[in-house]
Amino acid sequence: MIPRDAFRLLGALGAQSELLSDLAPEARRAGLFLVRKALKAPELTLDRLKALQAAIGEPAMAEAVSGLSRTAAGEIVKRLDRRNPHARGPAHALDETWARARILALATGAARPMPRASALGAGPATPPEPEALALALREARAPERREPSADPASGEPRRKSA
Repeated sequence: MIPRDAFRLLGALGAQSELLSDLAPEARRAGLFLVRKALKAPELTLDRLKALQAAIGEPAMAEAVSGLSRTAAGEIVKRLDRRNPHARGPAHALDETWARARILALATGAARPMPRASALGAGPATPPEPEALALALREARAPERREPSADPASGEPRRKSA
């Protein structure tokens, strides 16, 4: 019997992954799609972002964030870090590398949203983004740069058939 709860169904399939090993690339794409959908949801809060990152881990979060469009990444930063001076202007005009690194920094707790400007009128300077976040973005993009002849499930080159 198929469980009615979609997440139970996904969990049941994951528990029996050896039965569906030939579908691993599709399962990975579906998982990343769901994470990106959760990131784009209007209900996303900083606490939910951190919980999602804790659930899937830094490498998976970096890969999901690296697949966001420029506009989507900008909208997420504008929603979660609305007082950041670098998040001003239209979402599609934000530097996409900075926006993705900022999402990862917020998710891991390496950065916090900018606080309100002080009563003196001088707002805090934007803290520099850690180099580790840029490295995580590069590593998340690395699987996309594999040779087309590589087997997507194992990453090993396919053998030529005679």
